[in-house]
Amino acid sequence: MKICLMCQMPRPEPEAVCSLCFETGFEAAPWELPEDFALRLIGENRLDVAYAYLEEEVARGRESAAGALRLAWLAFAFNDFRAVETWCHEAARLEEASPEPHILLGFVLQRAGRWEEAVAEYEIAGRRSCLSNERKHLVSDLIFECKTHISEF
Repeated sequence: MKICLMCQMPRPEPEAVCSLCFETGFEAAPWELPEDFALRLIGENRLDVAYAYLEEEVARGRESAAGALRLAWLAFAFNDFRAVETWCHEAARLEEASPEPHILLGFVLQRAGRWEEAVAEYEIAGRRSCLSNERKHLVSDLIFECKTHISEF
């Protein structure tokens, strides 16, 4: 099992491109199988089952910021960008200090060619104090990449 560097979700070993975010950077997972059932389903590439499970958790009142963010990444994999936005906003509401919903929103906006909006989301993420050094570096690279497409920079 390995972890995608962009979406931070477990992925099956033979996968060369993450089927969630379509990125290629991976690192070794610190465990063989995750304890969390939703992450286990995602790691087994049972994305539709993971999405249904996480939605059921919300319906049962067991909503969490991590679950909302996982739903957002799964919605991204399913090309449901309205749901990505909804779940990112929910994750941000549940855990205001988290940079991750803003990274995902920036990622979606960047893929849509909405460079200025992507930079704004990445900058919000970059200001979060709980952002790890690795994620800070990633956010900086993504901002730089976006700015190369903006004529004023």
